[in-house]
Amino acid sequence: MEIHISSFSNISEYEIMCAMLAEAGFSIAKRPEEADIVLINIGNSDCIDAIKASISNFPGKKHVIAGCMTSKKIREIRKITEEASIIDTDNLAEIVQVVEETMHGNTLECLTFNSRKRILLPKVRKEGIGRLPVMSGCSEPCRECTFRLEKGLLSSYSKEDIIREAKSCLKDRCNQIYLTGQDISAFGREEIWRSPLPELVNDILGLGEGFRLLLGRVTAQNIRSIEDEIIALYSNPRVYKCVNMPMYSGSSNVLSMMRRPDYSETMVKFLRKLRQTIPQVYFISEAIVGFPGETEDDFHATMDLVKNVMPDSLVIHEFSNECGNRAKILDSLQRNISVINLEKYVFSTMDVFIESGSGESFVARDNSYRKVLVSGKCKLGEKASVNITSAFPGFLKAELA
Repeated sequence: MEIHISSFSNISEYEIMCAMLAEAGFSIAKRPEEADIVLINIGNSDCIDAIKASISNFPGKKHVIAGCMTSKKIREIRKITEEASIIDTDNLAEIVQVVEETMHGNTLECLTFNSRKRILLPKVRKEGIGRLPVMSGCSEPCRECTFRLEKGLLSSYSKEDIIREAKSCLKDRCNQIYLTGQDISAFGREEIWRSPLPELVNDILGLGEGFRLLLGRVTAQNIRSIEDEIIALYSNPRVYKCVNMPMYSGSSNVLSMMRRPDYSETMVKFLRKLRQTIPQVYFISEAIVGFPGETEDDFHATMDLVKNVMPDSLVIHEFSNECGNRAKILDSLQRNISVINLEKYVFSTMDVFIESGSGESFVARDNSYRKVLVSGKCKLGEKASVNITSAFPGFLKAELA
């Protein structure tokens, strides 16, 4: 029996479903035309069009819709199809049963809350990358954010389970481990005021020498109590010099309307201290524009914060398209900042990790997790020495040294 899986984000859940279905005897088809059943894994609100297209293009095939957005989007999904089975990420352990029942003509909706941990479920890992969640859910009741509604309250996984999963990554020959979570600096904080994240990271690094670690998203409010330890972690040569810390807005007024705490000054001070220790750090952030009630002054406060912290990468969420050209203006500013930050690496030689690609065109990452497009014959999952030839918004171009 063959199944095709179309995945839109939710990479970790995709790896789990591939592994569980393969263990149950399913073959993973590369093309939906070759499959007996199509599984669509949705991770954001823009995936409804993908569901429509698949149902329209393959009306004779049975479908399963999976992912964290299924509960929220069930009415829209049911307007498209009444026959497809639906399962959310809380119930991934039941994916084989849902697929098998769908094949037999039964339509299932597996959407009940399930507290079973997903961390130790089997996974199919690719390109030598192990994605290691340290928690599920979120502790912040932010207005208009659906993440906590979809994933539940913050629930940190036990240190023992995380270490066991890290060992599984190494057993699968992963040379990159990505710690993931909505805010990994909140790890363990539902029980104690100070996150034990630094101790956890050091324990993972102590498992062996043949891998590098990428720390996921952190927040300014939760990093305060472990600031010095976090900077020490980023100084470790086996930890990518990459900080992912959202700003959301530079306006305390907008942050208040979002029900988000204003730790802008904390973020600025932390980044200044971090950059003094590690000048090559790569800073990723997020900003929201067009939030209801945002004024021109609020928007300019966000622009000023972006100019102050100079992020290498900025994900811009446009809450409303009724806010004029604010998103375009902010994007233009960010693109200029990105090139300014990257130009200093042109004509330098650096070691990179080959992440993806084929033929003579590959995507690699440097020691700070900057994206480097490499021309030449490379091997996935290995290191290469490259000469940087040019800088563009968001990435560098290079040739093999």
